[in-house]
Amino acid sequence: MRNLHQLNIHEISTLIESKKASSLELSKLLLKRILLYDKYLNSFIYINEKEVLKRAKLLDYEINIGKYRGLLHGVPISIKDAFDMLGVPTTVGSKVFLDSYPSKNSNVVKKLLNAGSIILGKNETTEFCFGGPSSDSAFLPAKNPWDLNRWTGGSSGGGAAAVASQLCFGSIGTDTGGSVRLPAAWCGIVGFMPTPGSISRTGVFELSNSLDAVGVLTKSIFDATILTNTISKKNNLLSLPEVQYGKKIGIAYNLFKNAEDRITFIYDDIYHQLEKNGFILKKISEFDIKNYASVQSIITVSEAYKKYKKYLNSSRQIGFYTRSRLCLGAFVTKENYQDALTAREKCIDKYGKIMENYDFIILPSAMTLSPSIKSKDPFLFLNNPLPTTVANVVGVPSIVLPWSIADGLPTSIQILGKKGDDQALINFAYFIEKIRKKWVFPRL
Repeated sequence: MRNLHQLNIHEISTLIESKKASSLELSKLLLKRILLYDKYLNSFIYINEKEVLKRAKLLDYEINIGKYRGLLHGVPISIKDAFDMLGVPTTVGSKVFLDSYPSKNSNVVKKLLNAGSIILGKNETTEFCFGGPSSDSAFLPAKNPWDLNRWTGGSSGGGAAAVASQLCFGSIGTDTGGSVRLPAAWCGIVGFMPTPGSISRTGVFELSNSLDAVGVLTKSIFDATILTNTISKKNNLLSLPEVQYGKKIGIAYNLFKNAEDRITFIYDDIYHQLEKNGFILKKISEFDIKNYASVQSIITVSEAYKKYKKYLNSSRQIGFYTRSRLCLGAFVTKENYQDALTAREKCIDKYGKIMENYDFIILPSAMTLSPSIKSKDPFLFLNNPLPTTVANVVGVPSIVLPWSIADGLPTSIQILGKKGDDQALINFAYFIEKIRKKWVFPRL
C-alpha cells in the first residue's frame, strides 16, 4: 500500500475529493497499521473494523455520485474514550463504566459523522480523565511511540500516541489542565485547546464543570484548524492560517530557566528565530505556575469528588491511583472551594493585565521531557505543577507544537493567546511551524 498515512488531513482530503485515493484504501491501511503496532502502544481501547469498512464504502459511493461533505470526507480519525458514541461504551478507562452504553452520540461525534469523517475507534484515557499514569485502570496506559518506556502524558494520551504513530490523521480529546496539550508535547504533535466553551461538551464525560474543554490532536496547525472548525459550535470558527508579522511576544523566561536543561535550551533558540523575523520580544517573569496549578487542582478535585464520590464504594473498584486523587476532594471544604474560585478571578485579572502589553505569551509545555511510564506517584501533577494549567484557569486558547528533538524525545513550546482570539493564535502558531526544522515522526 502507498504511504498515505504519512500525509496530513488537508493533503489526504485533496486526494479523496479528486478520487486519487479512496476512503476504503485509507481505512484498510490504518486498520492494518493499528493491528501491527498498537499491541505495543495501547493507544486504542476499541476498534470496530466491520463498521469502519462499511462506512468507508458508503463515503466512497458518495464521492462517486458527487456528494462531497468537505475536508473530513472519508478521513479516518479517532476520539478519546470520554465522548459518547452509539454502540460503544464510554468507559473513561474505568471498570466502573465498562457497561455504560450511551443512548445517543455526543454533539462532537454528531458533527464528525455529519462531516463525513470515519471514526476508527476510541483512544485510551487515564481513568476518569484524571491525572496519570495509572497501571490499575480498566486498560493499559498508552506508551510513548518515541520511547516505549516513557509515558504519553494524560489524560488524552491514547489519542496523542495514535496521531504521533500515524495510526489516524487526528484525534479529539478533553483538557482540564493540559490533558490535550501535555500529551501533544510529549508525543511530538500539535495540541490545540480553543477558547473554552467554543466546542460543545454535551455527551462528554465531565471531570470538572468549571475547567473542562474539548481540544484536538493533529500533525499540523492546518489540520488543527480543519478539525476545530468541524466540531466547534460556531461554523467556521477559524479561517485557514496565514502568517502575520510584527506581533508583541512575551516569553516566560523564569519558567524556561527553571525547567530541565533540554527545555531551557529552547528559550534561546526560539528567541533568536523570532527576533530575526521582526517580532517584538520581551522576557517576562510574572508567571508563578504554582498559583495557577493550585487553583486548578482545588477546583478539579472538589468538583470531581462531589460528582463521583458515589462510585468509591462501587462493586467494580476504582483503581488505587484514581481513588487517591479523587479522595483529595473530601478534604476541600466549601470555604476552600470558594477561596479557589476567588483566586481564579484574581488570576484572570492578572493575566488580562499582562496581555495588555502582548499579543501572545510563550511558555514551556512542561518542565521536563516525557517521564517513565512506570511512575508510581498518584500525585505526579500535584507535585510537579504544569504550565498548561494557566490556560484552563484563565479561560484562554492555548496551543502546543513540537520544536526540536533532544536525546531522542520531542521538545515543544506552548503559546497562549487572548480569550476569543483563536484565529490570531493559530496564525502565530502557523508561523512557528514554518520556521521550525522539518518535523519527523517516530519510526515504529
